[in-house]
Amino acid sequence: MSSKIYIDGFSLTGKELFGIHRYTYELLLELDKLIDKDSVILLVPNDSDKDFGFNNIAVSRVDLDVSTKLGRKKWNYFGFQRYVKKRGGISLDMTLGLPFTGCDIAAVYDCILERVKENSNTKFKKLTRLLYMLKVRINLRRAKAVITISEYSKKDITDIYKAPRKKIAIIYTAWQHFDRIVPDCTVLERLGLEKGSYCFSLGSRMYHKNFRWVAEAARQNPQYTFVVTGSDLISTSDAYLNDTKPDNMIFTGYLSDGEIKALMANCKVFIQPSLYEGAGMPPMEAMSTGARCIVSNRTSLPELYGNSVWYIDPEKYEGIDIDEIMSGEIADNKEVLDRFSWKKGAGRLNAVLNDVRRRVSRQEAERYK
Repeated sequence: MSSKIYIDGFSLTGKELFGIHRYTYELLLELDKLIDKDSVILLVPNDSDKDFGFNNIAVSRVDLDVSTKLGRKKWNYFGFQRYVKKRGGISLDMTLGLPFTGCDIAAVYDCILERVKENSNTKFKKLTRLLYMLKVRINLRRAKAVITISEYSKKDITDIYKAPRKKIAIIYTAWQHFDRIVPDCTVLERLGLEKGSYCFSLGSRMYHKNFRWVAEAARQNPQYTFVVTGSDLISTSDAYLNDTKPDNMIFTGYLSDGEIKALMANCKVFIQPSLYEGAGMPPMEAMSTGARCIVSNRTSLPELYGNSVWYIDPEKYEGIDIDEIMSGEIADNKEVLDRFSWKKGAGRLNAVLNDVRRRVSRQEAERYK
């Protein structure tokens, strides 16, 4: 099994990582402890000076101009796979580059664009959605293995794209990276908050994140302050707010990871009322600080959070009573936190890589018989 694994790391070079980029980096940190030196290579732009902290994963800087949007797209669409094939390696795309040429191991995390058409509400977004779906279809067909993030996502992928279930490996998200973040409790004083007096959510105007539920909960529960990250700019998609926000709702603007952790640790409850989630990492991060959570009963969230959260119907916008929701008994956060770790995920990822290596080796042996 001598084939080297090449990973597209061009989108991992930023100072802050979120979502799938955080997921990828944390898995690679743990994978680094399991592999032989230089058996996995992370490809990054030549001008990147980021120290990834790896001991065994080699970081290779590619002499390629990606300073322009066109340069980045040329790399994503064609350059990455061509680079790997010239070196006789195995390509791994975990950050949705989705080359038009396909790659050996692809990650498809959810089917939000496919299922939630409301996010594609302009001509440009509709074209982007169609292009994305074409690339997903190509990569699912050509990949030797596919990584996704939950059983729900696996079912969605097979239902929409008819991809073979046996090709798809589930590698769950985790939370241990949050232990490295130092909480910045000065944010409570800055926002005029007291411990346990507010409900907290991460703000997003993407339709499937269902900000409407949080706004309605604030309006119907004036005894609590509702703290939401991001801007208070009301957009046309927020028409249900009637151009005003409830008086008991605070928009924080940009927050550091330390400030987010402090707000999670000191809130009455963390809320994630999404209509669709491939996995949903934020409640897990909140649980690691000791916060209790209210989450949607849709898609993958019950799969991940079991009996350790309070569930809501995310499309029930009337009769929202936070105290009543939180009156039911739920299991300890520990039940969720013990199930998921980056170490377990890296072990699963390593098994996928080794399986693909074995299959490539067999194919090469057959070719030279």
